Amino acid sequence: HLDIAVANYGTNTMGIFLNYGNGTFSSQTTYSTGSNSQPIALSSGFFNNDPWIDIVILNHRTGSIRIFLGIGNGSFINQVTYSINRNAQPYDVIISDFNKDNCSDIAVANYATSSISVFIGYGNGTFSSQKTFSTGSNSGPISLVSSDINGDKLLDIIVANYGSNTIGIFYGYGNGSFKLNMTIFTGTDSEPLAITISDMNNDTLPDILVTNYGSGNVGIFLGQANNSFSTQMSYSTGDNSNPYSIAVGDLNNDGYFDIAVANYGTSSVGLFFGYGNGSFSSQITYSTRGFSNPNCVAVGDFNNDSHSDIVVVNYWAGCLDIFLGNGNGTFYHYMTYSTGSGSYPYAVAIGDFNGDLKLDLAIANSGTNII
Repeated sequence: HLDIAVANYGTNTMGIFLNYGNGTFSSQTTYSTGSNSQPIALSSGFFNNDPWIDIVILNHRTGSIRIFLGIGNGSFINQVTYSINRNAQPYDVIISDFNKDNCSDIAVANYATSSISVFIGYGNGTFSSQKTFSTGSNSGPISLVSSDINGDKLLDIIVANYGSNTIGIFYGYGNGSFKLNMTIFTGTDSEPLAITISDMNNDTLPDILVTNYGSGNVGIFLGQANNSFSTQMSYSTGDNSNPYSIAVGDLNNDGYFDIAVANYGTSSVGLFFGYGNGSFSSQITYSTRGFSNPNCVAVGDFNNDSHSDIVVVNYWAGCLDIFLGNGNGTFYHYMTYSTGSGSYPYAVAIGDFNGDLKLDLAIANSGTNII
């Protein structure tokens, strides 16, 4: 069953919610991420070649990553902390195999130092020191994703540069090194924030999706056969919506990818339904209640009915909202789970953390410095 992990920025913790398989979850179990660490992002994967999911937490204030190794029952061993730069202000973290050794590696977007950090995994739960790659002067990278953009069977890194209103594409060499190959403009004062990759028009080429926080829209760049991208197509998320996070899934069971967005400014979840050709419907929204300020959204089947459900992290309200899907593109608010007073949850990861074949949740709580 799918469980949930959350980064609680205000309480300096990671929070774990274990899934009972019917759309309900356990109360939060927390793990410290370090004093004044302000965890801001997290990702789950396999770091030490056992069958249990592990978690990496990104600590914004201390400029570091912390590794938590899973032991298969929903609990974690607080392992090693790796330094980035105390002044780096890292914002996002991903897991991929960048050097083709079948071991998980880690990449981080560093906002203040305008760089990417890459940590190469050894397969035993430990990692190398970082290698850094510049994203450009004052670019302010704030999120990143990995994919094979140019079809050479090597993973590349794609970065949303909040400071320069651009997307940077780094081609991978297959040895853990990267080179900035292409920059795409997202619009004046667009402030691109969250980025993801998917094939939205069924042509087997990767497409880029980005939330433009400043201009209040979702931008879509369709991949072309020559490794370039189409002009940006924009879909409005509404005035003062400040879209913060994006997730992709088939939300209405029509076989096409749809989009879910966390609208921080209007306290809502926005849904765009795909037509399978790279175009989308206008947004429909579900309220997360006034001044909840959702800043993260994820999609998964939480109640085992083969329909996509949605989890939303509400930064200001200090809680998670679960919306269960009806399978036809409609959703209903099912449950709210507190992450604690002053927790300011910032990010969520979904996985089966206790080996019961149910999706669980992990959350980073920046206010309490715990997971």
